[in-house]
Amino acid sequence: MIGLLDETTLNSQLPFSVSPQPHTMRRAHLYIELVAAGEQISLTPPHIKPITRSGFTVIELGAYVQH
Repeated sequence: MIGLLDETTLNSQLPFSVSPQPHTMRRAHLYIELVAAGEQISLTPPHIKPITRSGFTVIELGAYVQH
């Protein structure tokens, strides 16, 4: 199962700062949980906002695997 952690959660659990302050900053972290073979799960597609880059842009990508 794969999900997308929201930026509010990321900012509170994993604070991140860059100097100088970027004009545009986007953080995207996936949450990956292993599922047993044949297990039925229901997934809701995440809403991913398009990235509009302006000036100095920082994009952070990450993934967390739950065993």
